[in-house]
Amino acid sequence: MAPGGLRFHDPRHSYATELVISGVPVNDVQAVMGHEKSSTT
Repeated sequence: MAPGGLRFHDPRHSYATELVISGVPVNDVQAVMGHEKSSTT
């Protein structure tokens, strides 16, 4: 864990969440994140 409690993947998770909240379809977010399954996204 990095100083301040930020973990390596936290920015990645935040980015994916912001995309979904902004209305980007989950299958598009899935492709951007490189996930094999949308359930992972």
